[in-house]
Amino acid sequence: MRGSDWMKDRNLLLAYVIAGILTLAFQIWWRSFECGDACALSYTKAVISSVVWPLSWVALLMGHL
Repeated sequence: MRGSDWMKDRNLLLAYVIAGILTLAFQIWWRSFECGDACALSYTKAVISSVVWPLSWVALLMGHL
């Protein structure tokens, strides 16, 4: 693997991780208003959503359009 390919892959991974962290923060903030007594389950779902963040953003936006 050439150096530039490695850096491109590394930058893509870094962008994904940063977006995942931002999504996790947003999901926890969003769910904290609605979770009631089931916060642990809701926050677990937030972690899963942040891992697959591209799909979670699409689902969130489609649900609120």
